[in-house]
Amino acid sequence: MSSSSAPDQLLFSIATVADMLGLGQTKVYRLVKEGKLRAVRLDGVIRIPRDSLEQYINSLPGVRPEERDDAEAVATLTTEG
Repeated sequence: MSSSSAPDQLLFSIATVADMLGLGQTKVYRLVKEGKLRAVRLDGVIRIPRDSLEQYINSLPGVRPEERDDAEAVATLTTEG
């Protein structure tokens, strides 16, 4: 997998998720520790599954249910930048 984020990418690094959400890496690690963002270990490296990122985004307050399109939200995040 390349370092760029493709819309069909299944796992994301902490740094990539931080960039996509506009957060610092420390905050993303904290979200994982608090159980708000599920993570997996792959050969000792922490990765965030796409579905976990989608669930987190959809859990954020202020997003109306009709605007909660998982695929579109992540696709937009992963194609920007």
